[in-house]
This record gives sequence, C-alpha cells and structure tokens, in this order.
Amino acid sequence: YVISSGILYGKGQAVFSQHFKKAWLQYPPRLEYVGDGDNLLPTIHVTDLARMVKKVFEAKPERQYIFAVDNTKKREQRKIISVISRGMGTGLTESVDVPRTFK
Repeated sequence: YVISSGILYGKGQAVFSQHFKKAWLQYPPRLEYVGDGDNLLPTIHVTDLARMVKKVFEAKPERQYIFAVDNTKKREQRKIISVISRGMGTGLTESVDVPRTFK
C-alpha cells in the first residue's frame, strides 16, 4: 500500500514552525504567503496519519494508493497563514513574490 500524505502538522512538525515563531514574536508584524495565496495546501495532523496507517494495516482496503488529507474546509495557503497570524500574532499578512532562482 502507498499512503500519500498531505503536509504534516502537529506534535512538533516543522512545516509551519517559522510562521508560528514569527507570529509569536510578532516580528515581522506581517506573516508572508507566496503569490496570491490561492494555492491549496493538503494537510493532515500527524496523529490522524498514524491512525490511517493503522487502519490500512488492519482492514486492507481495496485501493492500494491512498491520499491522506484532513477535512480542512479552507486549505488555501493565504487562509492558513491568516489563521496563524490572527491566532498568535498581529493578524496581519502580506503577499510576497515567488523568488526567481531558475534561469
């Protein structure tokens, strides 16, 4: 079986840790998201992923390729960053351009 997980969060995962740190310190005052922020971020809590692995081991589903994502309603990058900023920081966000590193 192949379980393709979304972006892990919870229990110390580092994906959003810089956003939480910046919000907590309120420096910079605006949390950044890339571009227009409308891109979707499939996420899953690490505990939910562990439960899914256990269920697959126990039940042997018909499908051998499984997408493991949570039921987050608004999973756009801008919305996730906004929630972090409102919950722990100043509530401010801003868009930044995608860096051009490829030539």
